[in-house]
Amino acid sequence: MLGYLRDCVIVFSAGWLILFASNLWVELNGFAWRYFIYVIIACLLLVTAYLVRLFGVVGPGPAWGLTGAIMLGASLVTVSAPKPFSEYRVFQQVDALTLPGRGLYGGDYWVVWPSVLRDMMAGHEAYGLVYRGQANRDAARDFVLRQVRDHGHAELHCLNVSLDTCLSSAQGVVGPLDILGADRASGSVTVVKISAQADSPK
Repeated sequence: MLGYLRDCVIVFSAGWLILFASNLWVELNGFAWRYFIYVIIACLLLVTAYLVRLFGVVGPGPAWGLTGAIMLGASLVTVSAPKPFSEYRVFQQVDALTLPGRGLYGGDYWVVWPSVLRDMMAGHEAYGLVYRGQANRDAARDFVLRQVRDHGHAELHCLNVSLDTCLSSAQGVVGPLDILGADRASGSVTVVKISAQADSPK
């Protein structure tokens, strides 16, 4: 029975890996582990099946001891001090691109939203002008208009994409924007000065 289960897991996992590893969308999203979660679950089920057989061989005493050790280890990991957000690789990547408090971010989806989250955790108002930013369309546009009123322009930080791609996605969120100028802050960051009219269509 275990041999049959093992073979099924191997065939399923290999097929899943081949199918998703060759998918363009998965590649564009950096082969994130969530696309392979079912392979992980299948392997865990197989490990569980082997543990059940082991427990039947060693008897109830050692089985309870091993179960207790596993539960203790899991509990220690759960209650251990959480890692500061600054130590997560994704936040280190966005910190290398921009300082907190920039307000408006466009460009690479997987860099924009961590930048917004970092700013919000630090108490700053921030908006992502990319895919799924439409939910905050009104608030983001109001933020742009306030920046224009107070400073004469707003600054959009375009991350890891071309200027045209960044502006296209930004205008898809907040509507038409006037481009007043653009400066390349680094190899992958362009700061765009933008303006907008209060009566522009949303």
